[in-house]
Amino acid sequence: MALVAVAVVVAVAAGSSVYTLMSGEHTDTPTAPGPSASAARSPGGSGGQRGSAAGDAPTVEEPSPAARPGTVPEEYLGTWQAEFTTADGNANKRVMTITSGSTGDTVMTLAGQGATYDCRWAATLRASGPPLELGPTQVTFGDRSSCAPGQWSRLDMSDDRTIVRELVGSGGAPLTYTKVG
Repeated sequence: MALVAVAVVVAVAAGSSVYTLMSGEHTDTPTAPGPSASAARSPGGSGGQRGSAAGDAPTVEEPSPAARPGTVPEEYLGTWQAEFTTADGNANKRVMTITSGSTGDTVMTLAGQGATYDCRWAATLRASGPPLELGPTQVTFGDRSSCAPGQWSRLDMSDDRTIVRELVGSGGAPLTYTKVG
């Protein structure tokens, strides 16, 4: 009897978790809180709350339609470019295109070219942020010996023309992209 009761509780909990995920209400990830939960990641560092100097109770700011949980904020959309030189002196170029979409959709394509490779990758939206989080990249074009999938990444906008992309867990330095056009 106790086993049946435990099974029912587990089934109800699993069902409500699936419902929450499928209905789009679950927007944060285990490693990075959403914009309303992190003072360090919200514009102005206010944690998404504001109040008057007279001591009024703080109110929660409503996200703009472009920044609804689970979608790519408008300021990230477009084509971004980065160039870097490897330790052996080879020039490399990256062109990243971010399109609109929801959590789980492919929203980023990346082209990489260097002296010995020509690769293309794609990634899905992991969290709408800010910062924007993308799932691990998958190779869509290129020689599998020189084009490898990548880790999930975090995209921080330092201003409206610059994105810093960190491959989380790679140990490499973040790469700074500039908006094209």
